Amino acid sequence: MEAHTRLRVREPDVAGKVIDGEAVIINLASGMYYSLNGSGSAVWELTEKGCTLAEAADALSSAFKIPAETAQRDVSRLWENLLAENLMVVSEDSSAKGVDKGAISVNGGTEYAAPALTKFEDMVDLFAADPPLPELPTLENSDRKGA
Repeated sequence: MEAHTRLRVREPDVAGKVIDGEAVIINLASGMYYSLNGSGSAVWELTEKGCTLAEAADALSSAFKIPAETAQRDVSRLWENLLAENLMVVSEDSSAKGVDKGAISVNGGTEYAAPALTKFEDMVDLFAADPPLPELPTLENSDRKGA
């Protein structure tokens, strides 16, 4: 994968949120959900903010005090996994978004472990029976036809 590549979340089918240093990701189309460990959640945040692979690797290297080559390899491997699981797609937007790479969530004193994407399949049947629906805005009386 090229250093200048950017990814983006495959919306509206995928939603993710970082909570207490762990990213929780749901693929609403497949019913699969995933988690990312501390370094993986940092990469998820950087990717959502529009960082290139090189920028994300640089930020990871700085945050965890690891060699740049290790960060580059680990971010690239994670991105390949995210693409393979259809959680992200390559972004056509090549413009920088002025991302503050220092503002990623890294638990203080946490030792580095390579980003790990864990897949859980136990909600597939639940989503098949009762798929989550997007929240619809509430209509006011004046917004209704004929009101």
